[in-house]
Amino acid sequence: MKPEYHGSTDVAETGARRDQAPCPDVLLVGDSHVLALHQGCEAHGIRSTMLKSGGIHWNEGKIRVFGPRRARSPFLPALGPSVRNLETQLGLGDIFDNGIPVIASIGFHCGHLARAFGAEGHVAWPPPDALPKEDPGDTLFASRSLLDAFVEERRARHFALLRYINGKCRLTVILPPRAPKNAPKFRFRHNIDALTACIARKIDDMGIDIYDPNTEFVGPDELLPWEWVNEDGFHGTPEYGARAVERLLSRGALRP
Repeated sequence: MKPEYHGSTDVAETGARRDQAPCPDVLLVGDSHVLALHQGCEAHGIRSTMLKSGGIHWNEGKIRVFGPRRARSPFLPALGPSVRNLETQLGLGDIFDNGIPVIASIGFHCGHLARAFGAEGHVAWPPPDALPKEDPGDTLFASRSLLDAFVEERRARHFALLRYINGKCRLTVILPPRAPKNAPKFRFRHNIDALTACIARKIDDMGIDIYDPNTEFVGPDELLPWEWVNEDGFHGTPEYGARAVERLLSRGALRP
């Protein structure tokens, strides 16, 4: 049974030193998209701790999840020092053991994934409306079964990690912003969307709470407006993060 979390406490209650920082109200785990959520938490007075590493590290899938008899945090090698520091702060061998809610941006990283999927010219079926009427031989259409198999192979460890966390505490997986940077690359954009939808469907099938701010903020199949996206064209602004956190609060994924 997942432990019930009733808000932040002094970490001395968990066995850590009394002069250390108090427990966070939420753990933000994942790629660089969690930064906007961290900024959103700050705007709402919510104490958050980030375990953040670049999508390139998450995409590699070098994730270690230990068996139930080992009270040790699962981790990504790039996050090892941060995880160990948080274990010390919380006084726990496994950072997910005291039921702190988790918001995760894990398993997508679809810019990296779409490059691999489309390396030989594959385009997920059904094709995008914008696909030119070129020689059919120029495009290799990939069935849903092929897309599913590709995702299962490339994201097996990510799914294992999410199942592990979900078994320990309240977990909400948040979809990345559907940002405008790749809009002109319609094949690439289409494959990103198809992979994202496939991954989200599989996470939902695992019984894990999943939240898509894009659909709520701008509607299905629409891109976020540039004013909600950083200059890099990919990551949400602090305003976007504040709006997303506001919705997570209303859904009960977080407590003020």
